[in-house]
Amino acid sequence: MLSAWRGNVFELVERGLFLDAKLVLRKQTMLTPADPDPWRALMEVAAAEDDYTTCRIALANCLSGLQSATNTPRESLEPVWVARDDVRLKLAQVWVSHDPRNAHARAFLYHALERFPWFVPPPAETETADEVYLRYGEALAALETEFSAMQGELTLWRDWVQRTDVIGFRGEFCTSQAGSHDPSNFGPSRLLQAYTVAYEYAASHDRLGALAKFSDDGAFGGLRFRVGGRVVSSDMIDSSLQLNFIARHCGFHLSDQLTLLDIGAGWGRLACRFLELFPRGFAFALDAVPFPSFLAQRYLEYRGVFDRAVTGSRTKLDTARPGAFQIAANVHSWSEAPLASIDLWLSKLDALQVPFLFFVPHGLPAVSLEKDGPGQLIVPAILAHGWRVLVDEPKYGSSLQRQRAGLYPTAHYYLFGKEV
Repeated sequence: MLSAWRGNVFELVERGLFLDAKLVLRKQTMLTPADPDPWRALMEVAAAEDDYTTCRIALANCLSGLQSATNTPRESLEPVWVARDDVRLKLAQVWVSHDPRNAHARAFLYHALERFPWFVPPPAETETADEVYLRYGEALAALETEFSAMQGELTLWRDWVQRTDVIGFRGEFCTSQAGSHDPSNFGPSRLLQAYTVAYEYAASHDRLGALAKFSDDGAFGGLRFRVGGRVVSSDMIDSSLQLNFIARHCGFHLSDQLTLLDIGAGWGRLACRFLELFPRGFAFALDAVPFPSFLAQRYLEYRGVFDRAVTGSRTKLDTARPGAFQIAANVHSWSEAPLASIDLWLSKLDALQVPFLFFVPHGLPAVSLEKDGPGQLIVPAILAHGWRVLVDEPKYGSSLQRQRAGLYPTAHYYLFGKEV
């Protein structure tokens, strides 16, 4: 029975009849649902046909049949039925999308990308997770004590972080931006196109000259690609776009003495680029969960800008005076927080008399992530605190083509203003 279906699938794949091969495999998976082999074949055939819905379902069942997705080595998902480089990359992206925390999945993604000349491999890690915790354990413990008063405020990240994230935390976030959550971004040509479109758009809107100053060494697992003779990353591209947007609409200049309040700063990406670009700048990179702040402290120290930064919880603002901040920013994190947490941050902005708020949700409509029940609209909550919308535009402006083709295309840029 098994040899018969294998022979049929191989013959159909050789003839390029992927739809017929899928029909054979669907029947086989119904007959032997616990067997990972036909699920694996269906996964590969669906990826070759760009049927990502079926591919995701087949992957989940295949990994279930292999007992544990966490302990599945990358070799278990090497293409057998459709052994092509593009299929390998598509499978890697589907796996990362299915389980972005899985070290085997990320290793498989790097392995798949290494077959393409435009991929720049990250440097080898010099420390293990245990070594990092040995050096920074006291700092993390202090942050956990500081954040203890905020327990329950945010529902997603508190239970999502893992011990091993101290190693490849930039790769974790970059893989999602590399298209693994957007079916239209799967595959090598689409992935390179997304980076190319985004980089060229960022370069054409770079009044600050940010891209000339930014570089990326790939530390902590950052993904990098060669575009137009330049090594670029989503970190460089998005940071240039966002800081140029802020400076253009707020009237800021590189020589200004500015203090940024980065809410939900994560590992410190935006705060770090802000400090690189504005030599007289100072940044508060704050969060609602201790572990990202631990990463931010480590990352900003690594980049040599921690002497102009503060990391930690919202309590770091208790002694700040009104008017101390020229701009507050929230990039993507409020889309992953409950409205009650967002309202606490907005109340703090009221007290600090911050004149501008830059907000980037995951997409439109901008909604919160609630522990129970549907997400709540975020923009009305912001307006209820007396803010008015100054700018409201897609990440790629008025270009519908770039919105379809660019990197992380669903992002939307808001700038709010308030008389202080």
